[in-house]
Amino acid sequence: MRFEKGKSGNPNGRPKTVYSSKLRSTVIGWCEDNALDFLKEIKEMKGNQKAQAFIALLNFAMPKLTEQNSTINLETLNDQDLDKLLERLTGTD
Repeated sequence: MRFEKGKSGNPNGRPKTVYSSKLRSTVIGWCEDNALDFLKEIKEMKGNQKAQAFIALLNFAMPKLTEQNSTINLETLNDQDLDKLLERLTGTD
């Protein structure tokens, strides 16, 4: 049987497992139970080790920045906006 574009071989989708949600709740519970001990250990860390722990935790607390490619369509700007842009680029504010 050939694959047809736009038709899934499994229309019901991948079945959800109880295991993954049980594992997630177990890990969250463990983190909650051990958070104070973990924070004490981080406070005792020094130098590079502490910085690495901080960066690893920061990845969970803040979304990663993505590069954005912003373009300006000069044809849509009015004369006043074009003048402001020119002043900014030339440093003649």
